[in-house]
Amino acid sequence: FNYKKYFACLSCKFGGIDYKYQDLSDNSIKYLPYGTAHYLEHKKFYVDDKRDISYEFSYLGANSNAFTDYGMTSYIFDSYKNFDTLIELLLDFVQKPYFTDKSVRKEKGIIIQEYKSYHDSPWEKMKMKLYNNLYKEVFTKDILGDVKSIKSITKESLYQAFNDFYTPNNMILCLAGDINVESTFKLIEENQRNKKFKNKNIKVIHDIEDKQVIRQSTLKLDVPEDLALIGFRIDHEAFKHNELMLFSFKLQILLEKLLGKFSNNYQEMLDKKLVTSLGTSFGDATMY
Repeated sequence: FNYKKYFACLSCKFGGIDYKYQDLSDNSIKYLPYGTAHYLEHKKFYVDDKRDISYEFSYLGANSNAFTDYGMTSYIFDSYKNFDTLIELLLDFVQKPYFTDKSVRKEKGIIIQEYKSYHDSPWEKMKMKLYNNLYKEVFTKDILGDVKSIKSITKESLYQAFNDFYTPNNMILCLAGDINVESTFKLIEENQRNKKFKNKNIKVIHDIEDKQVIRQSTLKLDVPEDLALIGFRIDHEAFKHNELMLFSFKLQILLEKLLGKFSNNYQEMLDKKLVTSLGTSFGDATMY
């Protein structure tokens, strides 16, 4: 059918747990409100007061999106045409900041509503309870922040985060599809050559966790059926980063084989009416 599709992901190593860091140029300690990374992700799609960049991706035949987890923020698109134009659009809107007092205030209500809707979810409440059992500091805070921290985010804190973290030495671009590698490299190099960047030398400071976990707890919720979450913690210090990535892939495959929807164990539990549904995941909290 001569079908082809392109995928692109531009990621910044700046996530929900990165709210305290050291500027190594002068050894000063800087702080950001909880939830700044997620807030910044939202605001990046508005390149001026009226222009939402997602409409331009749609006009060019692409699906665009973004997400923030504990350790990074990623901007993505997929399409089957206009690849060169889309790559430049992705680089330009992510690498160009535009924040105003008015637009930042307007977004607060939207994000606070998102926060409240998440925390109305039984599964979200259970997940945060599980994280609080496994950790005492770093992963006990919501990626979105909380109502107080969201309200404290300003234009200045967003510019601070952007200037310190959204630098080429702290970002990575991944591409997949039927791509001409040589011409794509030239396109990206030309795009970057026409911009001025100031790479920052910073070190994120994370609270030190002890090895103790809460092995069992109960959460009372108004739900039609019982829910259960089982988690385990793997401290990443025992792995080099590439080893940790490989380990995560192996663990995901193992979990899918043992408890995935097509596994014998899952089918047996369904037949015995022990569960109505079952899922597994390898949480991003252990990756950072």
